[in-house]
Amino acid sequence: MDIYVILGGACSGKTTVSEMLSKKAGIERIDMDARIYGSYASLYNAQEHPAITEWFSSENPLAFMLGKTDEEFLDHYRKTDAETAGLLMEELRDKKTSCIIEGGFTDPYVLVGHIPKEQIVCIGVDPKLARKLWCSDPERLKMKEMVDAAMPDGGWERFLETDRLLTESLERRCREMGIKIIPKSGTPEQLTDKIADYLGLL
Repeated sequence: MDIYVILGGACSGKTTVSEMLSKKAGIERIDMDARIYGSYASLYNAQEHPAITEWFSSENPLAFMLGKTDEEFLDHYRKTDAETAGLLMEELRDKKTSCIIEGGFTDPYVLVGHIPKEQIVCIGVDPKLARKLWCSDPERLKMKEMVDAAMPDGGWERFLETDRLLTESLERRCREMGIKIIPKSGTPEQLTDKIADYLGLL
């Protein structure tokens, strides 16, 4: 069994690429967002998952994170990444078929020891492009409505800033680890082919 991971900041195209890779290679795609905010939710407990529990059980989860300093924000995300990685590895423990993990992690260090770095790819995205898409794409603008409701005074601008922080931190840590970063460019098909070629999935 081989596990492949597609990382990338918001608006990098990792969902589209992961879906196309899954079809091209004929292997399962695991959507980490669907697990973090869905199927794993019933498993969270304060003893084993203190960072996630504190965040998700807060009165206003969005304001809880956006109200942190940059350092506190990134630190909390790294702690939740470590807790999520534990749940994912438990799920994959008895898995016998290969799969593609999409997103869910902003700190690739939590995957060390579980997945070879040669099987991890980060899609690089220009922060200016990400900001433009957050502010123009109808689907992504739904997040603005949620943020405005949770934190009316400056919340959206803070959300965009934390999104940039997460992307820059992810890409920096990928470089530190020697994880391949493939910039978002060309068509989704061309980007998928580049990643498939690197991962040996062609």
